[in-house]
Amino acid sequence: MRTMLRILGLGVIGLAAGSVLQTVHVQQPDVVDATGGNGSPPVPDTGYSGAGPFWVGDGAARAETPAGSIGRALSPRIAILPAGGVPVGRNVQISGLPGYGRMAFLLPMGHRVTEASLVLPYVSEIPDTVNAILRVSVNGQRRHEVLLAAGRERRELVLPLLARDLARNTVQISFAVTGVSTTGLCSTDIGNALVTLAPEARLDALTARPLVLPDDRYRAAGGVAGLAWPKDGTDESKAKLLMLAAQAIRAGLEIELRPTGAEPGGFMATPGDLAAMLAGPGSWNGPSMRREWPLALTDGETGGASLRTFTGSHSWRHGFTADDLPDGRLPATLDYGLRLGPLIPAGPAPRQMPDGAGQGWLVHVTLNGSLIEAFTTTEGELRRRAALPPELLRHGNQIEITVGRSFGVEGVCNDGPPLIAELAADSVLLPGVGRVRGISAQLADLVGDSAAFDPAGVSALTIPEAQAAARLLADLPAMPKEGAGGASVSILRLADLPDPDTALRQEGWVYLREDNGPRLVALSDQPGLRQISDHALGLLIGPAQDAPEAPPEAGDRTDGEGP
Repeated sequence: MRTMLRILGLGVIGLAAGSVLQTVHVQQPDVVDATGGNGSPPVPDTGYSGAGPFWVGDGAARAETPAGSIGRALSPRIAILPAGGVPVGRNVQISGLPGYGRMAFLLPMGHRVTEASLVLPYVSEIPDTVNAILRVSVNGQRRHEVLLAAGRERRELVLPLLARDLARNTVQISFAVTGVSTTGLCSTDIGNALVTLAPEARLDALTARPLVLPDDRYRAAGGVAGLAWPKDGTDESKAKLLMLAAQAIRAGLEIELRPTGAEPGGFMATPGDLAAMLAGPGSWNGPSMRREWPLALTDGETGGASLRTFTGSHSWRHGFTADDLPDGRLPATLDYGLRLGPLIPAGPAPRQMPDGAGQGWLVHVTLNGSLIEAFTTTEGELRRRAALPPELLRHGNQIEITVGRSFGVEGVCNDGPPLIAELAADSVLLPGVGRVRGISAQLADLVGDSAAFDPAGVSALTIPEAQAAARLLADLPAMPKEGAGGASVSILRLADLPDPDTALRQEGWVYLREDNGPRLVALSDQPGLRQISDHALGLLIGPAQDAPEAPPEAGDRTDGEGP
């Protein structure tokens, strides 16, 4: 397979064994030898030219953009990090044949990007018996393909973006790993492939002017703002910082509390930065991050591309939570379309559909593992609406639309010829009249629009605890304030609760988040308290306190006696 690295349009340079990073430079549209005849890695001029070369190479062969320069406003040359696609310090893996992945980059809107290149370090692990290709698309348009060599290989793709890419506010990058197995009698032995995208994935960009606006620095940092959580401080001072973080999270900002003096990287916001962002027009939030009815099942930013070639069957999956519902209305209808290709039984032509094969294609739809509808149909286009039973909806939901042939194929190999199908780009969830009546509604009843926050114990919170507390406070229907009337809200360490087996006569509730969604447990609910005992902290919500009587004004009598 390594001999296959020399393919049309791909010049292989500095080929090294093992996990040594390879350097490949391709001048488009002409094929050139970039080694200069000595096999040494080329040094591109800048790597930023939108009309320049696509190259796969050693990051040391060019000037790197320091990670700490993001948001520092020192230079118009910056690194833009992926938004939510590649968590900081973690890898993202694409596995299977086929396998799919994506990431998005939020471009600064105050000072625009004038040149940029996608930098994608990756590690591929391909069996010797598999031919695999990594396909890269930009904003739904196929931009490049790379043959993945057998074995384990580290490479870096650098793809200059076009002017039309930079004329948008968001750049969507999608990946597909496709291939076939070269062994086995039957196509069921499709093999496997693994591509790991390194956390250094980024856009190396040049902006018109250095970034100074916090909105721009936030977007360039991948839509994440760090906020220093001081080691020392009083309950009151740290409570103000915690409330600011919760208010920012509530507004849609992604906030990470970090230690004071942490290594620079990304966007470290000051309280003033966050206050300015919250008071501004909200340009830090891209339109693609806002949700409204109808809710799309496919990604409109990438053209809704959901064409699939497969054998046997294929499923499109769409997940959503109660938090994704724009106005609290429950989805009532799945409105979807399919384009189904020809379905031909395997064997010498012509052949008829086997007895009992119905119309050939079998389609079924499930919601959270329960069957919603199933039917057979023929090739071509179809449009359907399926009702979503409200009793099947929960906090976290998943819809699956599966297509495949409705009959088996005779012979040793029972997959038959490849199938092709596409989920229509305008497939959506439509709202009904029902509304979410869950934890959010209960919190609204308990807390109301005015609650008093008790800062006791906030100064002792660790960074992970403070992060969790800010997220919980952001879930409340209104931000609590110190000294306000109404219900009382405080941070509760669950270890400080009395033994659940002890009868608790105190009135109140504990609010926290579990992996499957929010949880609200009454202090009198002994089984419920035992179930959440593994959590470190939550919010303690107490009943509204009676407001103290106002002191009598001068001249007023309070003894009830007459004049």
